Amino acid sequence: MTSELTFSLSPLEVPPEDAIVDSVTVHRYAAAKLFIERASACAPGFAVDNHEAEAIGLLCRRLDGLPLSIELAAARARTMTARHILSHLRATGLFDVLAQGDPSAPDRHRGLHEVIAWSRQMCTDVERSVWDAMSVFSAPTGIEAVRAVVGPDVCSPALELALDGLVGKAVIGVTRDDNVWFRMPLTTAEFARVLLNGSERAVFRERHRRHFIQEAQQLEEKFWAGEQSAVVKRLRVQFSDFSDAWDECIRQQVTVPEAAMLVTGLRYLWTMGGAIATGRRWLNTTLERLVNESKIRADLLWTAAWIDALSGDRESAQKHLQECASICGGNSRARAWWATWSGTVALFASDLTRAKDHFSDALERHDRRNDPEGQLMTLFQAILVAALLGESAHAKDLMTRALQRSAEVGDLWGQSYAIWAGSVAALQDHDQKTAAELAMAGLRQKQILSDRLGTALVAAVARNLIADPSHRRVADGILARLWAEAGVALSAFGERIEAVVKPLNPAGEETPEFIQGNELTLDEAIDYLCISLDGTHPTFTDPRKNAKLTSREAEVAELLGEGKSNKEIAAELVLSPRTVESHVEGVLRKFGLRSRAQVAAVLARQTRTISKLP
Repeated sequence: MTSELTFSLSPLEVPPEDAIVDSVTVHRYAAAKLFIERASACAPGFAVDNHEAEAIGLLCRRLDGLPLSIELAAARARTMTARHILSHLRATGLFDVLAQGDPSAPDRHRGLHEVIAWSRQMCTDVERSVWDAMSVFSAPTGIEAVRAVVGPDVCSPALELALDGLVGKAVIGVTRDDNVWFRMPLTTAEFARVLLNGSERAVFRERHRRHFIQEAQQLEEKFWAGEQSAVVKRLRVQFSDFSDAWDECIRQQVTVPEAAMLVTGLRYLWTMGGAIATGRRWLNTTLERLVNESKIRADLLWTAAWIDALSGDRESAQKHLQECASICGGNSRARAWWATWSGTVALFASDLTRAKDHFSDALERHDRRNDPEGQLMTLFQAILVAALLGESAHAKDLMTRALQRSAEVGDLWGQSYAIWAGSVAALQDHDQKTAAELAMAGLRQKQILSDRLGTALVAAVARNLIADPSHRRVADGILARLWAEAGVALSAFGERIEAVVKPLNPAGEETPEFIQGNELTLDEAIDYLCISLDGTHPTFTDPRKNAKLTSREAEVAELLGEGKSNKEIAAELVLSPRTVESHVEGVLRKFGLRSRAQVAAVLARQTRTISKLP
């Protein structure tokens, strides 16, 4: 008699999208290890070379790391490679490829469709309604977004109870940081999409579109209201749903103005998130479709000019600015931004006198509107111009003004760019001590925002201030990766800026130090640069030395540093999950940190950074 198996739908770790997966690194991820183990069991001689490892990583991400889906996919390895399985998934869908499980298993465990159908039968009517609505989401989402898409038929507390029931049945997953995020795996989402008729899905997609248009506008307002770090995190988490909303808007001429509001509302995501090319494509497509909407079009044009300039296409930026000037009329906001980005184009073209005039005009206009965004975006560039013109005192005055304005509105983003501009000004004046202090401060602020472009700019200054040649070679590797991830080249900022911050005598890409720097994560890279700037490499200390942990807390801290969950720690140390939770709280308190992720990052960073010192 065949024993009954319980399949957990809790996801296993999968390779991140930007991970390099090869025949060695693939074994680091639990989902990939499960696939390889099961495939090897049913296909003797199953081997994993670099190409197969890459396909396994992609396949596990496609299956959301769900053990059952991976088990069923691995069963196909008898006659197919991982690349072929992945190709068939894309061509025919999950349920055709993963239809055959163990023929001796109970009916509801014989294929993916049967398992999910059985789960659906166990749901209440309200849970099924919420399941159907959530199938339109592409990314983790909060309860307010779920509420908006589900619609008025399911109100509190029924919605909360339904979500709890779906989490309990493993139909959706839940994660927590500062928010509670619900995510429906692709498997359960596709199952619901097959059941929905065209009109039902259209209703859900319309509600989804309306919600994310409003969300983009609200986040745009919050960005300059002291919530920048939270806004950036939310934009990144939900980017796939913003993308779906934009696609939906652009399909119909009547909703193209909403696409314009969304694409301009996400403008800081394009620069900080390394999505310059995506932002530019959205902007240009929306401009092509948008007609007879001069106010919204003017906003699109100055936003497009900014992204064009960062892309190194000053000709396109100038064309967009010319059209913006011709239609903005009495639109004081558009006219002020036209002046700001006209100054940017002039600065990048090394026409400093014209840039200074534009920035002076822009500041007057933004001041009249009392617009902190416009003021701060203009001020940091005005600092650069003053420094490059040799007007040191004026540059310092502008920086003081920028920092004061940032403090008034709780801004971090504009402040970090003002500090970067100040570091460039100090470097221009050969004041290396001040330049290094500002560069370290700027790097730490960029770290909070995960601003890839901003980090690359500050790191370019930091690199030329590092005294040790071997550390500079590591910094060259760091810079190469940062610029690649930002999707921007330093040359886009023009000859005058490049002349000040361009690396002197850069290392070759094949040097060991360059390779080490190129492999550092963003946090590790920032730590390395800051340590190199203040010359404290020899005294980089382990935080455990001064924390006075108990022996048990030290064991827990070690396992946290390995990235293990409370459940895994409890199993390894033979403790209850509640006891582990108590020890984790003690570690956090003694380290002076706020989250277990920070503990893992600090300990992992300490080990990796020291090991990479030349």
